[in-house]
Amino acid sequence: MRAHHRKIVTSVGAGVLAAGLGLSGLSPASATTASTSTTSSTASTATATATISRSTIISRARTWVTAHVPYNQQGYHRDPQGKLYREDCSGYVSMAWHLRTSYVTSTLPQVSHRITKTQLRPGDVMLKTSGHVVIFNGWANTAHTKYNAMEESRPGVGTVARVTPYPYWSGQGTFVPYRLNGL
Repeated sequence: MRAHHRKIVTSVGAGVLAAGLGLSGLSPASATTASTSTTSSTASTATATATISRSTIISRARTWVTAHVPYNQQGYHRDPQGKLYREDCSGYVSMAWHLRTSYVTSTLPQVSHRITKTQLRPGDVMLKTSGHVVIFNGWANTAHTKYNAMEESRPGVGTVARVTPYPYWSGQGTFVPYRLNGL
């Protein structure tokens, strides 16, 4: 990318990053400075870069499964460090990925990117941007037709770990694999 194009993309990207990271009210220049530790020098500044390992993501996710955190879009539960995250599917993924705030399914692509089925690894997610997200925790069979999932399921069920058909239960819409940027 040419230098003058890079400067324009960086400025625009920083404004998008500011919105995505909850830094509203900051100018693109301020947002770039404020987000330096979360952006990659080779990636667009519109995307955060992971500073978390896959094993840490799964470990964090297991804390809510073990605690049987209920599903509640108006409720909040603490992560292992005491930070509050919303008790729904996207709040759960935000907590596991250790994001700055609870994202919603439609905004998770601001901090992640699409991958293929063959690229799926523990800590990635299966995302339906219009309504649900599930943490992928490895294949449950050699045919790769079922996987170990962790999710904030629904009211009355809460956070569970279970074997799920790929890409998700029949009749539930289109789920696509996504990966946290930089992971």
